[in-house]
Amino acid sequence: MVISGLSCQKEQDGETYILLPLQEGVNVMQMGAKGDGLKDDSNAFEKAMRLADSLKKPVVIPAGKYKATIQIAFDGLALI
Repeated sequence: MVISGLSCQKEQDGETYILLPLQEGVNVMQMGAKGDGLKDDSNAFEKAMRLADSLKKPVVIPAGKYKATIQIAFDGLALI
């Protein structure tokens, strides 16, 4: 669903996410990443990658220190 240039996607876990303007991609911070080096950001990266893949948009990763407790593969995804 597109609302005033923003995309709204309902995930399988029942949560609803509002994204940045469509041309910018899917921001990991808007999927729940903190980028503080303390909180595990793995889940936010996985959500961002699934959504970006389905929308054919890049994953936006703002400057920060991200902690991941799993291996994350960015196969075929554009990163900003």
